[in-house]
Formats: sequence, structure tokens, C-alpha cells
Amino acid sequence: MMAFLRFLLCFCVILFGTVSCHEDDDVATLKAEIKQRWNIEVVDHNLQDTLRPLLVSKSSVAQLQDVSPKNEGACLKVVIQAFSIYPVHFIKSLISRVAVADTITTWSIEVGGFNHENTIALNCNGIHGKGALSSDFLQKWDFDNMHAFIASVFFDQHPSLFDKQDWQSYNPSDFHYGDMEDYKKSLQDHSPKSRDGDNYLFNSGFVSTEGLTDIFIDIKTYAMKIFGEPREFAQIIRKYPRMRGKTQIVMNIYLTLAPELKSFFDKTGLTDAVKD
Repeated sequence: MMAFLRFLLCFCVILFGTVSCHEDDDVATLKAEIKQRWNIEVVDHNLQDTLRPLLVSKSSVAQLQDVSPKNEGACLKVVIQAFSIYPVHFIKSLISRVAVADTITTWSIEVGGFNHENTIALNCNGIHGKGALSSDFLQKWDFDNMHAFIASVFFDQHPSLFDKQDWQSYNPSDFHYGDMEDYKKSLQDHSPKSRDGDNYLFNSGFVSTEGLTDIFIDIKTYAMKIFGEPREFAQIIRKYPRMRGKTQIVMNIYLTLAPELKSFFDKTGLTDAVKD
């Protein structure tokens, strides 16, 4: 199960229809920028044939739908925004292909995306927002997803940098991570608060209930907050020693291969927060 979870990191997203369009030349410009800056190929068609084999397993039947022109431009902007936080060499060393889809489904559950080896796939169906959820909220969700997928690729390629015993020393002594069924249940939680923990979880060292399901998902929930919501997260962890310890671990691991991130950690308040 652990190997499969490292292979497949899917976070739930509420996914709706869209209301606006992007011109083809805008998409071409964005794809060219991603290629020029990071030497990354954007895959936006024939996904069922090219990417579905990456998701297929005995316990999972996957479906991918090609991205529509009205979603692709906004989705690629989220990709660029996320990648731009990191040093160029760091992203280049990890990722060679990004796929953008309108829907990605596994275990009959629609998910926010996945990563495998040097490929990241992102579900763009909710990029513009509709109904109760705004486009800002859904784009932020996709932005956070990108950081989770980047983290997954990072730790898959450099497993020796992660010390499980060190990490688990910040968990309650009687805590045990869940199993695959717990993980599937977490994917089906579509509420806007599904990624926001509470005082009980924070005191126990967890960002949200997702992190309770697996150690690798736990560390990636931290990456989502560290890079997706750094200033807000810095204020939260000041109050919780277990969270400060785990945050320090994640920051130190990233700094081993991307020391340039120190300025990001400094200016967002994370460096000071983990010292409190």
C-alpha cells in the first residue's frame, strides 16, 4: 500500500463546469513559457492513452478526460505560479512533463490529480468556479495541489532525505497512520474545510485529517501549506510544537537541494516561526 500511495497522491477537489474561455494563442504562449523556463512538456490531449497506464493497478480503474480550451489557460497559469516559487534548477531536476485534464477519476472518485515519476497531472475542471465555490477558492486549491505533487516527486526521487523515525517522533506516542480505505474516504471529503485542521489536530501535529492516513501524505500536507499558504501557516505553527518540528524537517529537506529557498522561508516568516 505504501508504495502505491507514493506512486499516487490524489487530493479531492470539488469540480464544476466553467464559464469563461481562453484563446488558443494564450494557451500556446503559456505552454511555450513552461517549455522555455523549465524544459517541461505540457500534455493536453490523448490523455487516456498516454497517461492512464500510470494509474492502472489491480485496485484502481482510472479515467482521464482531455482538457477543454476553456479550462486549459487558467490551469497552466496555476502551474506557472506554483513552479515560480522554486529555483528553476530544482523544478527542472524533478519534472519533465505536466498533463492538464478536465477530469481524472480513480477508484470511481474524481480527484485533483496525481504524480508518477517525473510526471504531474492536474485536474482543471473546477478552475473557474461555479455555485457555492468561487474561482479564487478553486484555483487556490489547484495551486496547493501542485505543491503536494511537487513534494511527492521530490520525496520519491530522494527518499534517503526523509527520516521516518524523526518525523514520527513528533506524532503522539500512541498514534498509527491509517490504511488504504481511510485514504479513499479522505478523497471523498469534498467540503471546503477538508484541508483545514482544528486545535485538536494541530496539537497532535497534523495539518488536516488527510495527514492521518499515511506518513507520506502527512508530509505532503505540510508542503502544501509551507509553499501554498506560508504566511498564514507560519502564524499557526507558532502555537504548536509538534507542527513546528515537522515544518522544520520539511524546510531542511528542501534546503538540501534548493538552498535558495531560504530567502522564501525568511520573508514569509517560516524561519522565525519554527524557532519559537
